[in-house]
Amino acid sequence: MGGVRRLILAFAILVATAAAMPARAVDVVGTSARLRWAPASGPVAAYAVWMIRPNGPPPSTPSMASLTNAVTVSGAIGDTFQVQVAALDAHGIMGPRSPLSVPIRFVAAPGPGSAPLLVLSAQSVSLSARRGSAAAPVRIQISNGGGGSLSWTARGFASWLVLGPATAGSAPGSLEIGASSWGLKPGAYHATVSVSPSGSGTLPQTIEVTLLVGERSHNYNIRRGAAQPSPSTSPPPATSASVAQLQVSTLGLSVAATGGKTPPAQSFTVRNAGGGTLRYQIAPQASWLAVSPASGSSQGEADPIQVGVASAGLAAGTYRSSILVTAPGLPSASVAVTLVIGRSQEHPSAQPYDLDGDGHADLLSRDASGVYQVTLLGDGGPIAQTPLATAPPAGATLLGSGDLDGDGKADLVWSDPGGGALELWLMNGAAPSATRTVALGGRSLLAVADFDGDGKADLLLDAGGALELWRMNGLQTAAITSGITGLGSAHVVGTVDLDQDGRASLVLASADPSGSRYAVASLAGTQLVPRFALPTPAPNLVFVTSGPCGAAGAAGILWRNPLTGQLALWSLGRGRIVGQENLDLTLPAGWQLAATGDFSGDGRTDLLLRNGSGGALVVVAFDGPSMVGGFQVADALPAGLQILNR
Repeated sequence: MGGVRRLILAFAILVATAAAMPARAVDVVGTSARLRWAPASGPVAAYAVWMIRPNGPPPSTPSMASLTNAVTVSGAIGDTFQVQVAALDAHGIMGPRSPLSVPIRFVAAPGPGSAPLLVLSAQSVSLSARRGSAAAPVRIQISNGGGGSLSWTARGFASWLVLGPATAGSAPGSLEIGASSWGLKPGAYHATVSVSPSGSGTLPQTIEVTLLVGERSHNYNIRRGAAQPSPSTSPPPATSASVAQLQVSTLGLSVAATGGKTPPAQSFTVRNAGGGTLRYQIAPQASWLAVSPASGSSQGEADPIQVGVASAGLAAGTYRSSILVTAPGLPSASVAVTLVIGRSQEHPSAQPYDLDGDGHADLLSRDASGVYQVTLLGDGGPIAQTPLATAPPAGATLLGSGDLDGDGKADLVWSDPGGGALELWLMNGAAPSATRTVALGGRSLLAVADFDGDGKADLLLDAGGALELWRMNGLQTAAITSGITGLGSAHVVGTVDLDQDGRASLVLASADPSGSRYAVASLAGTQLVPRFALPTPAPNLVFVTSGPCGAAGAAGILWRNPLTGQLALWSLGRGRIVGQENLDLTLPAGWQLAATGDFSGDGRTDLLLRNGSGGALVVVAFDGPSMVGGFQVADALPAGLQILNR
């Protein structure tokens, strides 16, 4: 084990899909930790959680239960345990148990001679409020678990969050997190609060906030013999056990779809939480929603309700509606539904370095002895680490990654040691399924991207004054377009799907007496057609990457100031820059940007950060300029380890 974990974003349970990762203890400062695991497939009503002590048998009954794929566990300083989870459906039928998590160990804070360390009393908050009212705030204690002094600032990333009474201070201190449901419909809302230490050399920590908004309740005033409702935020009176009571398992569902494709069905449950028989009806409040069954009865059992979405004919965007659940003589319940439809691509392809096709970019590394490793990433962190099944030729260089054969898994493109040929590898996880060596004949590779929108990555090469586009079909070249002009003295620094149509454009840079100038251009036949010029970057800004860096995965360019560690985002529209903002993260001293990619699987570019040559390796996820989460990949890296992702 390395040192005490300095970034506590999420503790992921490792689900083995290849060779299991070696079990190394994770040291947690304090006596509680937030655990998260990959959601199980199919309708899930709850999860059973077992806390297992070292060398002890798994307990016969679960230690706790959770309605979501996360739970907070607690213990005493010195306690070490591992965790298993299993999903339960609405009928209480339990699925198989997960593999054991890595060992988790609660440790005391470092001594006073060490560096400051930001410690939060909780890393998740649940709030509830009736529609149009305020949620009671929850107080988070902020302390310095190390030495010296520590100051902090807090920022919320949702308009309904209410922080106070102060959003900055010094440790020890506290932060209250509340919410206002004004203007919100009934349902579940999720956001994060970032607490950033100043001058401590540590990264911000994230607090996950869930807000449940319910319908207004009513008191009934008797006037001239008529019952008239008056709004009230007081809770309803207690219900006798002999009277039926309507209960739904969730207040909100979220559905994602691509235009023209039907997303998988979701579900919730309805049950009678009281006595007798509950007879209920279910009515979707939008034409694109469907439920089955539309009515039923319960005497205490939880009835599953399937929710389908008809997204055909709906334009890309966000749609909100609800499902109304009613029962005669009882208050109704509402399940909010949010539908997000992304822009359709005729042939979507895998993200670079997504070697196993699960939507998450994976990591390739080489240790000091020359051994290549693949770390497969999933929801919440690493799921397996295994050696690369075939080592590339000695001295080979990894040039890029893309889905050459359109199978949904990213492939690898290497340069041979002399630079005179390309090594093309079709990948299936950590193993190449087929390879081919292609002579370059004096050409050089400029980019690996899907330029024609067929779902297969192409190769763009410099053929000495003109460009060549090799349209790939697996290891074979389906077509070659030669003599592409328009590059001039510029050079290619990146690619970006400017129109979000699955066709990559080029980001170009050219030298200028006043500094580098940048532009965006697209391929059209044998011409490189300029789209628009970018303004000259501020002094000391260095190009980092281009891709789905903007809000909701829109096109963008990331820049970095190596003198200050500040990161900046330029969001791109079809013919112009639509925004220039600094990211909510300045790299602390000692931290380096190791790679970029969609490691979290949300369709947006994430940052892979490394603390020195042998420190922690973490992923920080963004939505536009806002930090929205992340996870730790490793607590301590071996000396001399190289991350090969470009």
